[in-house]
Amino acid sequence: MAKTTLLTVTALLTVLMMVTVSSGTQSIPTIAIPQPLHFLDLEGNDTIASPGPYVVSPEGIDEMTLRSQEGNLVLTLQADGIAHEGDLNSPQALVMPGEEGTFHIMLLLPNGIGFEATGTSTGIQARRSEPVL
Repeated sequence: MAKTTLLTVTALLTVLMMVTVSSGTQSIPTIAIPQPLHFLDLEGNDTIASPGPYVVSPEGIDEMTLRSQEGNLVLTLQADGIAHEGDLNSPQALVMPGEEGTFHIMLLLPNGIGFEATGTSTGIQARRSEPVL
């Protein structure tokens, strides 16, 4: 599964790089959420992102923020740090469906790092585990 995800992300990055280069502009990382999606906020509580466009930005080392384009809604989500191999000139955001009703929001930064928040369409998901030590 990890190899398939990496190939999918690599293919999406290739398309995104072509779009960014052809437009010649710095892009603001935005996504369009297709349906109501449940994520965990910083306290581990369920928070719902309604369908629509959002600006995605990093916030700290393990969180990301979704801001509605109207600016009236701000959601701060738990996120995991990820690495990518894309050669990006500006941040790129992706939303991708996963397995069993999951959805992944990824924010990829030009320096090869990024953030990933995993949500579900059902609201049923495992809570982030706390370190044992």
